[in-house]
Amino acid sequence: MVIQWLNEQGRKCNETLPIYDATMADIDGVFQLLESYLAQIGAGNADFVIFCADGARRYWARFSALAQKLKINAHARLSTTPMPNRICGC
Repeated sequence: MVIQWLNEQGRKCNETLPIYDATMADIDGVFQLLESYLAQIGAGNADFVIFCADGARRYWARFSALAQKLKINAHARLSTTPMPNRICGC
């Protein structure tokens, strides 16, 4: 898992180091870890949050609920599958 800050142009923000973590847990454990980090960094106060994941539908189905739980108002989902990337509003 990588949590990366972006600037107004959508480029990596070099002033803030990304957060790298991993788990051997199941999908519930992954989302608990992600939720913990996003809550700690105050993601609900962000102008915009982008969730990126591979094509596994089990991840996509949970992003909107996580955003709602953390009061993240503006968010999108970005696919990293081999097909051309697309941003999907939630």
